[in-house]
Amino acid sequence: MTPDADWLCTFDYGAASGYVYIRATPTSCVVSFSGTPVYEDCAGWIALDGVVSPVTAAGYDWGGNHHNDSLTFTWDGERFDLDHSSFGWGWRACQNPDCVVVRDGAGAILEDGCTKERTLPAVCQRIGTDGTWGSFEDTFEPCAGDPNYQ
Repeated sequence: MTPDADWLCTFDYGAASGYVYIRATPTSCVVSFSGTPVYEDCAGWIALDGVVSPVTAAGYDWGGNHHNDSLTFTWDGERFDLDHSSFGWGWRACQNPDCVVVRDGAGAILEDGCTKERTLPAVCQRIGTDGTWGSFEDTFEPCAGDPNYQ
């Protein structure tokens, strides 16, 4: 069985600055070109100013055969999508989710921080099976082959 996909990401939006934790447990597997885990058992929390609160509608999407994964959650009436700002050869992400798209309750984009300019950057680290994670230093670099950077 595929292990949980637990993530810890920086969160900076407006006056709010902290971290978001998403716990995603695989519930099934879909096979098309390859086996792809489906994560329907998800929960999330946000830590701001030392206070941890649950978020709603937490989710993790493996990202299909190319594994262009993304995280999502709702907080303070808005939906936040942690996604990728650069895709390389074959439309493949080359790093963890690195930016945020903010949507209203109906799903309309309020702010797209995942453009080439990365106006809403984020650093996401997958939690290891031993409970550890990597650095939150922003080491973003465009993916090789991304036509937006050529």
